[in-house]
Amino acid sequence: MGREKTKYLVIDTETYGDIKYPIAYEVGGVVCDRNGNIYYKFHYAIKETFADLRRMCTAYYSWKFPGYVDRLYEREMEPVPFAEICARLDAIIEHYNIKTLAAYNLAFDLRAMRNTAREVLNTDVWCDRELENLCIMCAACDILYGAKYCKIARENGWVTEKGNIRTSAESGYRYISGNYSFEEEHRGLDDCIIEAQILAAVFRKHKKFDGSIIGFPMRKVWNREKK
Repeated sequence: MGREKTKYLVIDTETYGDIKYPIAYEVGGVVCDRNGNIYYKFHYAIKETFADLRRMCTAYYSWKFPGYVDRLYEREMEPVPFAEICARLDAIIEHYNIKTLAAYNLAFDLRAMRNTAREVLNTDVWCDRELENLCIMCAACDILYGAKYCKIARENGWVTEKGNIRTSAESGYRYISGNYSFEEEHRGLDDCIIEAQILAAVFRKHKKFDGSIIGFPMRKVWNREKK
């Protein structure tokens, strides 16, 4: 038998509240390997926070709320108490022998999960396992978004209001897929599926990369373009 493939847990949260203190109302995720193969998927509405309609109306993507209702009705997404979500994540980590937690903007998702635990469970701890952190955006900015990416991004208008190259998951997936009109769903599970593919594209470079959490990783790309 061959050696078991290393698995990664990729999560994504959708939130309301201030960017400095986001509260998650949804969490999605996938278990994948370095080739982008997906072994498990989940998509949960956090029961306690999703039901807070007053705050849900302040969410950045609040206009997508009817779509969430449809997904709940079609049982494509499950409303689950946050404590149960944490228990399920723990079971997933155990079952797939997960050693690394990844997200596209990992610092934000970790902050959202911590704040949600604080709000709902009166603790900062939502996962008590020692996992390595892998920020997919930081890794992509380190070795994937090179001169070719900058050229394609500039030609296709993937730029910020200030004229800087975008390094969002949407732009990254457009680049690796060749589908330059792709639009991100901004729903937990959908986003994780494309983020797993961006992670696989990073691994396909077969180079050492820095996936640690750093502030403003996009500056590497901006500086690269200037050269």
